[in-house]
Amino acid sequence: GSSFTGTIDNVSVKEVTSWSGGGLELEANKLVEDTSTGTHSISVSLSSSETEHTYAIFAKKGERDRIQLSWRTSGRVAAIFDLSNGSIISESGTLLTSASITTLVNGWYRCSVTFTLDDTGSRPLLLNILDENNNTSYQGDGTSGIYIAYAQLEEQASATSLMLPTTEGSTSSRV
Repeated sequence: GSSFTGTIDNVSVKEVTSWSGGGLELEANKLVEDTSTGTHSISVSLSSSETEHTYAIFAKKGERDRIQLSWRTSGRVAAIFDLSNGSIISESGTLLTSASITTLVNGWYRCSVTFTLDDTGSRPLLLNILDENNNTSYQGDGTSGIYIAYAQLEEQASATSLMLPTTEGSTSSRV
């Protein structure tokens, strides 16, 4: 879209320009924590009806290797993903329908959560960087982070396929 409604909290986003692998690396940004003690996250306000949603993002470990996708700060939807071994560490929340992680190429994973909203109004959808103990709040070092690309939020039970650049092997088009 042409507009963004959200916040970036205690992180910086840096365009990745030095990778030679092409594909996802050329489209990625590095999400870097700052040096404060607190959460290191990005969020977007989700304003919708009581329907099922799927939130997906492509992620690769950097100096940090764990992320959490969640909806609302009260933890009504939360899943923690390990970007070192491609596993889901935990799933929780009364509104979470499912969580999944799919192995891609060169250490990249597609992480997603599907959930059904229980009310209307604007609430934050969060991507948190976690420390090695899965804490969402910790002292950042100002240089550590993760790589992210291709975030999707869809109002349906599953994310549609992402049309990747032809360098990733996708040459088909969506009807």
